[in-house]
Amino acid sequence: ALYNLPYRLDLFKFFQTISESKKQTMSKSSFIPILKLKVLEIQFRDSDNYYDLTVTLSDGRNCIKAYWITKNKWYRNTILDKMKIGQTYYFRGMIIYSLPYFIKNIIWNFQNTISEKGHILDTNNNPIAKNHMLFPEFFSNIESALMPRTIYHIKNDLTSRIISLTINKILQFMENKSITNLVPKYIRQKYNFFSRKKAFQNIHKPPTLDNYQKGLRSLIFEEAWSLHIPLLSKKKLLQEKIIKSNQTISKSSKYTEKKKILNIFDNSFDFKLTNSQLAANNKISKAINSSIPIKWLLQGDVASGKTIVALRAMIDTALSGGQSALLAPTIIIGWQHYYFIKNKLEQLYKNNPNFPKIEVELINSTITGKNRQKILEKVNSNKTKLLIGTTSLLHLKSEFKNLKLIVIDEQHKYGVAQRNTLDGPHIISMTATPIPRTVALSIFADYEIITLEKPETSNNLIKTELISSFNLKQIEFMKNKILHEAKNGKQIILIVPRIKPDKKALNIQNIESIYNEYKNDKFFKNCQIKFIHGKLKSEVKKDIMNKMKNCQIDILVSTTVIEVGVDLKKASTIVIYNAAFFSIAELHQLRGRVARDSNYVSKGFCYLICNSENQIAQTKLENIKKYNNGFTLSKIDLKLRGEGDILGKAQSGKKSSLKIMRILDDFPTLELSYKLAKKYINSQYFNLEDVKYLEDQSWQIYSETNEFLNKI
Repeated sequence: ALYNLPYRLDLFKFFQTISESKKQTMSKSSFIPILKLKVLEIQFRDSDNYYDLTVTLSDGRNCIKAYWITKNKWYRNTILDKMKIGQTYYFRGMIIYSLPYFIKNIIWNFQNTISEKGHILDTNNNPIAKNHMLFPEFFSNIESALMPRTIYHIKNDLTSRIISLTINKILQFMENKSITNLVPKYIRQKYNFFSRKKAFQNIHKPPTLDNYQKGLRSLIFEEAWSLHIPLLSKKKLLQEKIIKSNQTISKSSKYTEKKKILNIFDNSFDFKLTNSQLAANNKISKAINSSIPIKWLLQGDVASGKTIVALRAMIDTALSGGQSALLAPTIIIGWQHYYFIKNKLEQLYKNNPNFPKIEVELINSTITGKNRQKILEKVNSNKTKLLIGTTSLLHLKSEFKNLKLIVIDEQHKYGVAQRNTLDGPHIISMTATPIPRTVALSIFADYEIITLEKPETSNNLIKTELISSFNLKQIEFMKNKILHEAKNGKQIILIVPRIKPDKKALNIQNIESIYNEYKNDKFFKNCQIKFIHGKLKSEVKKDIMNKMKNCQIDILVSTTVIEVGVDLKKASTIVIYNAAFFSIAELHQLRGRVARDSNYVSKGFCYLICNSENQIAQTKLENIKKYNNGFTLSKIDLKLRGEGDILGKAQSGKKSSLKIMRILDDFPTLELSYKLAKKYINSQYFNLEDVKYLEDQSWQIYSETNEFLNKI
């Protein structure tokens, strides 16, 4: 008989990990057998640190040893109370060939003897099998032995058994209570989902594995449903408003004139806009003049032209008398956007008599006093049509005279709460770290998703190499390549994770060490080398970036302040020190800073220097080397790091607000929820009060559970 372990809680893998780490040989079987065995002998010992128990069991022909070791005397004594010599029980547990290190010391105290045939004998002269049972469970009947048992993660002194007993009390308390079901009954019946109460019971105390799987699937679906219903109901209300407003774009002379001006912008580049850019422009332009706010998620790989699409939308807004705000993640990126947009608009105004003058301003924490006040006065009077800034913009919504469009650069840099601060007008949320469809179906269910294709000529020719920091030959080869590129008029970027040395992390490179290394190297004596980081004075950073853009600097040592938004046409090579320190998204963004324009750089180089032997780090870097597609890398990144806090303020890592659903693993259930929620929303009438109720109800499923826990 096979003991099917609960989904995602594989005990065999746990023991396999112990075995591999200690180089022990494990049983090759991936299942746990149930054995009917008789207790022949019980031996136990107490010590200051732990309590052990060794039991000799027999099937009538051979014997097998079972071992328990615990720091909890109560647990050991519970086994002793229930188990009697001479009685037969059903045992289930891991069968292993070689004992782990923490068990071996126990059997040394028992005086086993060797038979004439070479078999190991126990004290009753019964032959003992070569394999052993570790921490087995035992039952008095086969029915109980066949039932799955949930294994809970333990922490400190809180054991899996204590958690199980607590869960039993909670389930008993819930027995006569009414539990809210978010999913309509007809959907639960049609798609074979449990009610919420029954799902709880079956994930903790399932009679069969099938019941456990069904209970888990039911809760995963309910969580997905709680995400989709509020988002899709909002989206439906928005669409209904657009239809009712019946605002169609008039074919008036004003519209024709506006289209001519936008065509001037489209044709002002030395390259042809891609089909996806043109389609995005057309979609946004049709809706930009509507008073009904619309949200777009504009996603595309590095150098796919998102800024061009966003700028066109801001020009479109300005031509209609509205204002736009562009939210940049850092001061340096804010400057880059400001200089690019200001120069572009001035060039269009100067070279085309039909193109109007559109005023652009920049505001951030470094702009204070009279200068700041002057900018805000222009914004308040609607003279400034486009305001660029960092998080300062989050507090300036009331300063705008006629704010119609918000553009958020690198939306993943901001928390959901921050992005919602400027909710109201049209929103274009840009990301160069493409969102997998799985995530788009959850957090961005109320957005119109626009995907830009990456131009074939755009930084596809970047060669990525992994270099060990201990391999001096590879480092020397890399430096020769850097010198060769610098002599040929190309620029090099050296990325480090820290500004200053850290005594707690001496192996992490910093601005000071790398800058001095190259500055003092005689081979680079003719190279102009500078460094930049976020803590430099604003004027210094501004001066350095201007010199870099004007090719007055050959090698720039920097932190990730240049991760996105920085366009250096002659940058051909980037070196990322302590590459394992950065996420996949950051590495891909940084790599995208070089070989951005084939008219200046025909081939780019990216060197990832690593001194970590961590397996996850190596996997991450191998994938960066293998793939240059942001969509592919975003899926890998999501799998390695987790979904992040989808609904809360945290933006990365394993701290997910999702309770049980895992976006990648549970995508089929997530997709079903999206499909059914959309159908359900379209069949219902909703107003704003209904949407608020749905949002409150979606959070109620968590508060109810917490309430039960608090009462126990």
